[in-house]
Amino acid sequence: MHGFYYMANAGACLTGTVLSGATYQYQGLEICLATSAALVAGAALLSLALPRGERAVVQPSAANPAEA
Repeated sequence: MHGFYYMANAGACLTGTVLSGATYQYQGLEICLATSAALVAGAALLSLALPRGERAVVQPSAANPAEA
């Protein structure tokens, strides 16, 4: 489970770096910052759709006794 999280995080970092570099190189700083602001606003809007309430309690698994 942790492997997928780290792989997704690394992929997102690479995508962000490439996108921001390409935007800056081809469109300039203003468009690069506007693209960044639009992506942050999109992430904020998507986060509003996340369920609210108390956090789920994760039970330690038998496969990983270090979690206990």
